[in-house]
Amino acid sequence: AFSYWDLAYYKGKYYSYFGAAPVLTFYYPYYKITGKVPTLAMANNFYTVLGIFFMCLAILSTVKLLKLKPKLLLLLLMFPTATATMGFWTLGNEIDRYTLPTVSGLCFLMICLFTGMTAVTAANKKLKPVLLLISGAALALSVGARPTVALCGAVLVPFFIGILLDKKEKLVYRLGLAASFVAPLIAGAALIMKYNAARFGSPLEFGAVYQLTVSDIHANTLRLSNLPSAIYHYFLQAPKSKTSFPFLETGFNGLENYGSYVYTVIGFGALTLPVILFGILLQPQAFGRRTKEMNDRYRRWFLAICLAMSVLLSWADFCLGGFITHYVFDIMPLMTFPAFPGPFRGCSAPSV
Repeated sequence: AFSYWDLAYYKGKYYSYFGAAPVLTFYYPYYKITGKVPTLAMANNFYTVLGIFFMCLAILSTVKLLKLKPKLLLLLLMFPTATATMGFWTLGNEIDRYTLPTVSGLCFLMICLFTGMTAVTAANKKLKPVLLLISGAALALSVGARPTVALCGAVLVPFFIGILLDKKEKLVYRLGLAASFVAPLIAGAALIMKYNAARFGSPLEFGAVYQLTVSDIHANTLRLSNLPSAIYHYFLQAPKSKTSFPFLETGFNGLENYGSYVYTVIGFGALTLPVILFGILLQPQAFGRRTKEMNDRYRRWFLAICLAMSVLLSWADFCLGGFITHYVFDIMPLMTFPAFPGPFRGCSAPSV
């Protein structure tokens, strides 16, 4: 019998199990304006360029929020470096239906982080709720593109808690700020669940379990025994060598201890990227000497959440999906942001 490879098949109909956010934010508006359906390359390029722009703004917002004082040249070098490590360069060149959800999810995540962090430092009280509203909506769209990428938004938690606990502002104002962020997030979640229920009969079913692929997706469950394998593949797996420039390429070095079938293809470990490895080795410099200042606490919480969530996400991705290059980019924002505070602080004037 004929079937469409890697689509979801449910009650006699084929569906894409990818999120609908790119359709709502690019495909449909483009179609309404031009009367034509855009190509996959057009959509991929749109989110790549927009994502890189907001990634740069998110980095600047992080520098301001954590009160880092990097040298200008080092800061400028971070922009193209982060473009590569976060995956925009690779995803922008590998155009297919698998990379679009990831690059669009990353794009929305960068918008969420930029507006969320800017809201924390904004002095204009009227601007704060607007920025938080955009941040919450962008995070909802990131969930609607690729939910695992959206989980990187957890890095905003300590700063938002700081807003809620700021007794210098009235309680009503603080609750209003919280509602500005949470309301679009709840609305987005409700729409996603309604969309899922309309297609697959359950608000929590995205369709992956009906995927026509090489294995039974129902059998993919979170297993603690897979944690060492996840850490190896997502953080430590070395690239393969080749005879032409750049002399390295993504490859696969499998393990024999999975205990069950795991979808494993080519990829790389995050710590095989020199800038990530160097930044992680400089975590003592990034955390710095403990002080009683709230800024110090925020920086520590930010770094701790990034590192802990990267391990958690890699484990979840490996258990539920497996290992391939664009899965690795789910954790790369969480690995990239902790990679620059150490070098930034190490090259700035000594401080407590």
